[in-house]
Amino acid sequence: LRVWNRLGWSNVIRPGQKLVVSKKASRPKVTVARTTESTSTTKLVYQVQSGDTLWGIGRQFAVDMEQILEWNNLDRGHVLRPGERLTLMVREQSRG
Repeated sequence: LRVWNRLGWSNVIRPGQKLVVSKKASRPKVTVARTTESTSTTKLVYQVQSGDTLWGIGRQFAVDMEQILEWNNLDRGHVLRPGERLTLMVREQSRG
């Protein structure tokens, strides 16, 4: 809700204020970079969308958040930015 309505952590919601509570789903931009036949994993380049979280991306592609951090040399405090590109190693049947 914070992201969709451009609210900061300290913003107060007031009675009568209109808020966006859901948005039409958009397909994330995913580029398939390479397939490894023997392990049936695919190296994807995922473009971060507004509102994305590492947990949510990991859940979408059935990978652990810690793996995403490792594959992209990111620390735990990293803040995702829309347009940022993340490398993911995804099992073929796991793609959401």
